[in-house]
Amino acid sequence: MCSMMVNKNNQNGRSMIEMLGVLAIIGVLSVGAIGGYTVAMQSFHSNEALDLIQKTSVQIRTTFNEKYTGLNCAVLKSIGVLDERYVSGSGACQNPPVGTEWTITSPSQKFYTIALKGVEIAPCTKLARAYWGDSGTFVNLKVGSEGAEVLVSSPAVAPPVETVVEQCKQGSSMIWTFK
Repeated sequence: MCSMMVNKNNQNGRSMIEMLGVLAIIGVLSVGAIGGYTVAMQSFHSNEALDLIQKTSVQIRTTFNEKYTGLNCAVLKSIGVLDERYVSGSGACQNPPVGTEWTITSPSQKFYTIALKGVEIAPCTKLARAYWGDSGTFVNLKVGSEGAEVLVSSPAVAPPVETVVEQCKQGSSMIWTFK
């Protein structure tokens, strides 16, 4: 009869403690992955903005031959410099890679500006620290709160990191001027 007894302590599966431990490890790994993803996306969008501004400025210069009167996003879309991702049906600039709003204008025949508004500190700092001096068309970059931007970069002057970070904290407006 003893040989017929069934071992009731034979367990299959995992205990609740083991499952909670696995869930805690997955949670910690997920938090790290989300943080890394956020940083990677900010860097991607900053690089996209930098690339868009540089390519657009080169195409504007070669297309308009230093006569920039009437320059705006609708005109740039009509000649193929910008695609429909960046220009709305009404002709306004839309979907900036960083920030909440952007414009391209020509305050005079000899100069044009590319402005970004609503730019966060990390992309602002990265864009402001980019080297713009070799393009031959870059005049300056102003950063700060809208209407109170401060010159942080020109072809002859690379801004100190502290100046850039402070101005990016002050506001979220960036204005590049090109000739």
